[in-house]
Amino acid sequence: MERDDLSEANEAVTTTIDTTLLARAWVHAHEEDHDGMQVFRPLGTQLPPSRGRRVIDLSTPEVMTGLAPGADDRPESFHRAWTIENDVLRIRAVAASEQRFRISRLASDELALIRLSS
Repeated sequence: MERDDLSEANEAVTTTIDTTLLARAWVHAHEEDHDGMQVFRPLGTQLPPSRGRRVIDLSTPEVMTGLAPGADDRPESFHRAWTIENDVLRIRAVAASEQRFRISRLASDELALIRLSS
């Protein structure tokens, strides 16, 4: 994707996010990441083998569960709270700082996030 295309994609998301598209389990397709954007595909999507992939589940309003590779690559579960404000996905752990991501693209087969500075 050309730089201008990426800029247009970043601006293409309106301030209204279809939470029915967002409300599912997503797996990190890190081989598709580019230009600071993290790409997720619906859980169950065929992806190349990987040592570990992060999974986030946004099926429950305001509650994120997931799995992430641990220090020894075995999956470790986690729980977070999440909210959506316009096109910004806010994720926070109990007693931890908040992470913010701009939703660059959201479709039935793709969630693309750009981490925002704190």
